[in-house]
Amino acid sequence: MDRDARLQEGLQRSKARFVDTMNSILERYNHPFEDDFLVSMDTLTYDTPDGKNFLNLQYLHALIFYRRCTLGEEGNIRTVL
Repeated sequence: MDRDARLQEGLQRSKARFVDTMNSILERYNHPFEDDFLVSMDTLTYDTPDGKNFLNLQYLHALIFYRRCTLGEEGNIRTVL
């Protein structure tokens, strides 16, 4: 097998691994978790007991950072967007 063919084969295997990994991640986390809020991507709002709130991106970044720090190195971020 020549060099180009080996390279193409390696790229195809890498792409297949990437797609499989992404599909696995989506399957695992593509559902709401008990303590999450769901954000409407049309209006960037979410429902709370006090009514609708607009998504605060600074808050969201802080929440993601906090959850990464408190849930360990795995980075199990459970916020569903």
